[in-house]
Amino acid sequence: HVIEHIDDADGILGSLREIADVLIVEVPDLEQDPLNWVRVRNECPFFTDGDHIQEYTLSILRSKFSRNGWNIFEYRRHGGAIAVIARQS
Repeated sequence: HVIEHIDDADGILGSLREIADVLIVEVPDLEQDPLNWVRVRNECPFFTDGDHIQEYTLSILRSKFSRNGWNIFEYRRHGGAIAVIARQS
């Protein structure tokens, strides 16, 4: 659980392409907290942790990884988290 705390996650994901072929990332799953459903619907702040820069759903992760040259080829939701394995596209 690191990427949700990083200001420039796009920059980090881009830089990691130079040193890694595969990434394994786990983040809290925004959609697993029922209170977040209400927060999103009512346009309230929905951060589950005050030091999170970005909250993630699988869709948001796929988009962020894709635009930075990574393809998520496996994922698992468990215990309020999303774990993904991605390789360079």
